Amino acid sequence: LRRLAMLEAFDQPERAIATLDRAAALGGDAARYEVLVDALTAGSGATPDLRFTQLGVALLDLGELELAAAAFERAALTNPAYGEALAYLGYARLLRGEPALGAMHQAARLSPGNPKVHTLAGLAWEAQARPQEARAAFERAHRLDPQNPAIHVEIASTHRAQHQLASAELWLQEAVRVYGNQLAFRRLLAEFYVDEGYRLEEAALPLLEMLVREAPGDADLQAALAWAHFQLGELELADAGLTRALQLDPGSARANAHMGALLESQGRLAEAITHYQRAQAAGAGGPFGVFAARALERLDG
Repeated sequence: LRRLAMLEAFDQPERAIATLDRAAALGGDAARYEVLVDALTAGSGATPDLRFTQLGVALLDLGELELAAAAFERAALTNPAYGEALAYLGYARLLRGEPALGAMHQAARLSPGNPKVHTLAGLAWEAQARPQEARAAFERAHRLDPQNPAIHVEIASTHRAQHQLASAELWLQEAVRVYGNQLAFRRLLAEFYVDEGYRLEEAALPLLEMLVREAPGDADLQAALAWAHFQLGELELADAGLTRALQLDPGSARANAHMGALLESQGRLAEAITHYQRAQAAGAGGPFGVFAARALERLDG
């Protein structure tokens, strides 16, 4: 029924909403599809180009890349001068492994004053492993939307890609400031320190200790603090911290990957392999899944 609703959404949005209601009545993960209901409801009085763009964004959130690209293509065909739709079309194509930069260039020419267009262009360049071009696009977005902390984070990521850690730190600190010291962006800053092994004693430890006090039930924060201790050679503290993290969330990719590394350093290879396998399964496609997969290849060798 949900698949049917996503197809109906293109030309029969009211019918799609009714189909989603039927699906929700049968149970399952109905909350996950609220983003689609919201897009269909918001698009009821919108122009076709905006309606299809909103639909495409919702389908992106649901991981429906083929349908999202089709929705953005409809939006661009309806209004060829709509740069944002073209930028989203390029981004969806990029996620599908298809050529995207042409659409991005055209979108930037059509909508030079739209920060979202430049942000999507930056993501496209970033995916092509071209951090300098990505940073130029993100900086254009920042000039247009200087109070958007997500753009600060993206600029920081381009500096990290080139191992310009001091510059990355400054942009992440600015994101924390702009967003009013919220936990989400302080977490990003703390994880940057510990994952890069940068300024561990003077910056990472005090920040992570503060965050763990604020969110004692957060397994990944516990694991990040433990990883800082591990890198500083404080193995008892690292072991205790990772044990706490895994008690809080046995499926944490970060905690399992770090516990695997700790156990491997102690020569406890069978136990390390178990944790690496859990990290690989839980974090497939993410940094800790990749870290664990490489460790398993090394140990297998």
